Amino acid sequence: MRHLAPPAAASSHVCAPHAVVASLLLLPLLALLAQATAADEGAPTVVAIEIAGNQYLQRETLLYYVTSKVGDPYDERQLRADFRRLWDTGFLDDLQVESFDETGGGKRVRFKVTERKRIQIVDYRGSKELTTSTIEEALKKNDAQIKIDTFYDPAKARKVEAMIKEMLAQKGRPFGSVKHEAKNIGGSGQQLSFVIDEGPKAKVHEIAFDGNTVFSDDKLRGRMKKVKQPGFFNLSWLGGKTTYTEDKWLGGEEDPRGDRGRLEDFYLDNGYVTARVGQPKITYTDGKSGWFKKKPVKLMKLEIPVTEGEQYRMGEMKFEGLTVLKEDFVRGYFKMVPGSVYNDSKFKKAYEKLRDVYGSLGYFQWTGSTQRKPDPEKKVVDITVKMEEDKQYFVGQIKFTGNDSTRDKVIRREIYMNEGEVFNTEALKMSIKRINQLGYFKAMEGAPDIRPSELADNKVDVTFKVEEQNRNQFTFGGGVSGLEGTFINASFSTTNFLGAGETFQVYLQTGKRSKNYSLSVSEPYFLDRPITAGFDLFKRKITYYSYGNTAGYTQDSTGVSLVSGFMVGKWSRAFL
Repeated sequence: MRHLAPPAAASSHVCAPHAVVASLLLLPLLALLAQATAADEGAPTVVAIEIAGNQYLQRETLLYYVTSKVGDPYDERQLRADFRRLWDTGFLDDLQVESFDETGGGKRVRFKVTERKRIQIVDYRGSKELTTSTIEEALKKNDAQIKIDTFYDPAKARKVEAMIKEMLAQKGRPFGSVKHEAKNIGGSGQQLSFVIDEGPKAKVHEIAFDGNTVFSDDKLRGRMKKVKQPGFFNLSWLGGKTTYTEDKWLGGEEDPRGDRGRLEDFYLDNGYVTARVGQPKITYTDGKSGWFKKKPVKLMKLEIPVTEGEQYRMGEMKFEGLTVLKEDFVRGYFKMVPGSVYNDSKFKKAYEKLRDVYGSLGYFQWTGSTQRKPDPEKKVVDITVKMEEDKQYFVGQIKFTGNDSTRDKVIRREIYMNEGEVFNTEALKMSIKRINQLGYFKAMEGAPDIRPSELADNKVDVTFKVEEQNRNQFTFGGGVSGLEGTFINASFSTTNFLGAGETFQVYLQTGKRSKNYSLSVSEPYFLDRPITAGFDLFKRKITYYSYGNTAGYTQDSTGVSLVSGFMVGKWSRAFL
């Protein structure tokens, strides 16, 4: 064992005060360094590092977080750091570090672990309104799905509880409750169950308005489409319209305006530009509902506050941001004259028409908005129509995806746009109709994929995503006829032969008395022009037997017929 030696003789010289203080401060540090050096020199060596208690986690995975290695000096400070790193992984419920003396002076280190249990089963119980698939789809959409073979996270489970409760409210059950239970199964598994108590159904029993004097309650209730007061003639019994949700009132993805927006639009369309519709006050009373078996329900009364204000008439209308079109031309789309009652719906219709006009000129990102400035004294409202025209766009590249068998050429000839031309939204709409009219693909319901082009800042690439559908038909049959006797026949026809857009048909029939063969081919774009050209080859033979005084004979015919046609307008063809 190594010891530190004492000084040989004591010195009697006097030191300066600041030197004494510095020496006193350095003494503890020097002592620690001396101890650490002595410890490193005399520390035993780590001869083995073990992992004990792991079931599913690989030994190598756990050792990845351990910096102590076999052959290193035994260092408890480093082991404490390894302990912290392992614990911070979140893989473990319990962790212990043990060390054992080995023969020869070495140290054997053991990390004794207890793994966290993993979720093996997730189930949802107690709800008739919400199915398991409905819940899982909603959780997946909101990135809150609890996956199998993951660790149980109470915070995430509580988030799922809140989402299921919100889904119950959307179904008209705001008094529902959800709680989760985690139960151990097997050695290291857990079953996570969400127990759902739907609570009583909440139904709208009465809708009343507060503050309305111009329009009656019945008139305002008639403007609401998603939430209705019970009644037979208003069809409230269809589609769950007697349930109230925030999405139905304020609007959601499928219905952006909601019933509140529809009420405000109704007032705007009648000149009440300062009208406001507030949040309903909801009161509940106990009741029962049902045709045969009465069930407890919560009856809702909605009291909707309304501030109508005064009716305004049209004042001055001016335009901002208008550079592409002339003001006189644009003004003609707004069917409003000074002095008439303000009607917001006329502005919306004008914007729809102007969107088509701008779109046909390449300004497909144009937007228009209305800025209203009411004058309470004159009861008129001045309008500023703001135009966000953006820049003019041109067609970059036109691409097609999903046409595995149909050639690009067949689709491209139906497109009313060319690369390099102005991006015309009206031509785009007609192109979609033309592609759907072919019948080769499933109907395209949405718009194609439009992305900025790499060719230029003012160009966009258009990708038409199509999905092939089978246009081939094969038939096989047979029968007996008094005229033709016994026969069998087979046919094959397609309207998109080899993906070239051609019509092809072959028909074969043979029997004891008759034979019939035909081959038909038709090309809708002969020589790459919208001209239909085709032919029909046929050979027919039928034998009539002698009967009584009638002599038998055989009728044999062979020939060809030609077909031609041309476009009539954009959607029809005439044939000769």
